[in-house]
Amino acid sequence: MKGIFSPSDLDQLLLQSSRDPQGTLNTLRGHLQPLHSIEYKNKINTIHGLALANLWKYDAAEKILNRTAKSLSKLGMTFGLALVLDELAAIYLIRGDINQAMMTWLNCLRFGIQHKDHTAIMRAHLGIGKTYYGIYDFNNAKRHHLAAIDVACMQPENPLSCEAYVCLGVDLIKLAQFESAYATLSIAKSLLYCTQYPNRSGCEIEIYFGMTLAAQDQINLAIDKFNSAIELATQDHYSWGLALAHLEKAKSLLTIKNHQQAIDELSKAEHYADLINSSLFRYQCYEMQYQIFKDTGDYELALERMQLFTQSALHKLDRDQKIRPSSTVIKLLNRLQEQLNFEHSKMENTELASRLKNHQALIRQLTERAETDPLTGLFNRRALDHRLEREIELSDIQQQPFSLLMLDIDHFKSINDVHSHQIGDKVLIQIALIIVSTCRQGEFVARYGGEEFTVLLPSATLEAACNVAERIRLNIAEFDWSSIKKGLNPITVSIGASCRQTAEAAESLLSRADALLYQAKHAGRNRVLGDHPQATTPH
Repeated sequence: MKGIFSPSDLDQLLLQSSRDPQGTLNTLRGHLQPLHSIEYKNKINTIHGLALANLWKYDAAEKILNRTAKSLSKLGMTFGLALVLDELAAIYLIRGDINQAMMTWLNCLRFGIQHKDHTAIMRAHLGIGKTYYGIYDFNNAKRHHLAAIDVACMQPENPLSCEAYVCLGVDLIKLAQFESAYATLSIAKSLLYCTQYPNRSGCEIEIYFGMTLAAQDQINLAIDKFNSAIELATQDHYSWGLALAHLEKAKSLLTIKNHQQAIDELSKAEHYADLINSSLFRYQCYEMQYQIFKDTGDYELALERMQLFTQSALHKLDRDQKIRPSSTVIKLLNRLQEQLNFEHSKMENTELASRLKNHQALIRQLTERAETDPLTGLFNRRALDHRLEREIELSDIQQQPFSLLMLDIDHFKSINDVHSHQIGDKVLIQIALIIVSTCRQGEFVARYGGEEFTVLLPSATLEAACNVAERIRLNIAEFDWSSIKKGLNPITVSIGASCRQTAEAAESLLSRADALLYQAKHAGRNRVLGDHPQATTPH
């Protein structure tokens, strides 16, 4: 680009300032001298400051962005002011200057209220929420991130909507509300199409999915999510995402006592923490490395890491004692919140009703996504675990039998290998439909994982459970599978059926059904095997 940048050139540079900040600075060379209009200079300076901030050159970025914010405010130019204030506040937060960060985001909130700029209001609430998150006040963080989502309901395709749901998801993880966190992150993932940086946002979502799974002891699934995050972050050269993904992967590996791989992941996390100069990431790396070296008997390295950890811990303690918002900031925040509430109260009743409807839809969506397998539409493993515990409690109260089925598709891997994973997915969907249509009493049907399914049968004896299982087996075996794809051979399933014994726990009942399922496979597949020696074999 030569001469003065066109408006479309400036828009492209603004996007590039995050994805390729060094390239942006190279492009801007020769365009930073004061030769053009004030409006043009402010736009150039905004892009320049953002690019410097994304290269972690915070001192230089602060000077440029501060100067630009004052110029924009003085001249009444609203273009980019909220963006500049948002980035300035983020710089203050990174430095640990909580009050300055909060005041700057409050200025952004005031600007948004005055100009009815929904995006500015969203930026402010997101930033204030992050500030509270940084001082471990997760309930207030959640409150402001919900306020950002409240605004997002009026602008569903706002580029910040995805970020708002990601932030709320992280708050919920910290509050140990894992189901809601997983559902919220699923909504964030569905909004990736409208975010400016899909790889970065996608990376963060995968990390937080992994953290949610790890918190529920689903370690292998969590590690898969962290690997996916690492791949996305690598594509975008996203050092912050790489640092966090490697760190969280190390935590999961440590849980399963894989010390060597955990050390390797921590070395990578520490490398990226150094690149972005993150003392918090380094603090966590040192703590975990010390613990691993001590547990494995490498006391020399353990001592070295303990010293680094102690220094970091003292620095963190000193920081934590200083990072509380002042009473002045809190009063201003409350006053602006009252003003914002007043502005909201002046809206048309129809708009308020529409927003209420959006919130109700969101609640339904959160619940459904938390409990639904996205491919088949059946309940997922999380929903199964909760329902199984509830059904067992009811079985005890009502003194009724309770049975369940574990079902696995025979030779499913060969379907994927020969006909493709897309055909495999269609088979899974059709199997789910057959199971649901065969269970005529509305039994609870879940996808247990992979090609395994579970059916809960309250009040069913073992004989009744085997009868249901046999109907499912026959309906699957007799289905015209060539209608899915020509040349697709008949598909069969093996089923294990177990009836709950007195005071038997859910885990034991599932384990017995699973063992019976694999006995059915070893006995020749395409059959039902129950607790007793009787089994239904193919005719």
